[in-house]
Amino acid sequence: NLVPRTGSGSPRGVRPGIALHAITGYRAYKDDPTVADIGGQATLRYLLSQTVAQKVFSQELQLQATQARVDWTAGAMLVSDRFDFERIVDQIPPPPKTRTDTDGVTRLETTDVGVYGQAHYRWTDEIGLTAGLRAYRTAQTGANQFWSLDAQQVRTQNVYTATGLSTSSKGLLPRLGIDWQASRDEYLYASFAMGQKFGGFNRATASERASTYA
Repeated sequence: NLVPRTGSGSPRGVRPGIALHAITGYRAYKDDPTVADIGGQATLRYLLSQTVAQKVFSQELQLQATQARVDWTAGAMLVSDRFDFERIVDQIPPPPKTRTDTDGVTRLETTDVGVYGQAHYRWTDEIGLTAGLRAYRTAQTGANQFWSLDAQQVRTQNVYTATGLSTSSKGLLPRLGIDWQASRDEYLYASFAMGQKFGGFNRATASERASTYA
């Protein structure tokens, strides 16, 4: 069931030429469950069932300005994400191998905070220069647990419980660019930018060691 909820605020003038934007968002969804017969064989050998629930809140404040030769944007952003995940796997090999059923559960809470600024300077009527910088910090806490199940999907043994997981990442991400309006129909530009993708902890792993890596 998908239940999206989002919202945003209208810009307000702080002073002539400068506008303030407040953007708020919220999303919640639950996928309960996704079932997949892996392999597509006539006899069921591998069945996967997983449940996902996520709630995400975001808030951004942004200043934008258009001035004589400079356009600039500056802002701050917060994203808070709660992620709950459960995966049940049934492996049914041909005899004499025995059936195995497992249940992996993950809960992760991630907070991303960033501040940024970018400016575009019209050096001449044809040439423009762009420079920007973003500072970020992402932190994640959570827990992973793994069980053995019987054929009726009842938990019989706790393989491991990894609680108190915590990791974080921070840094600076620059952007540089130059553009040239060569003619009415010709526009050329070049840009350089750095990005960052936060990985976070593995989820629902059979290995306790793998479950604590981020």
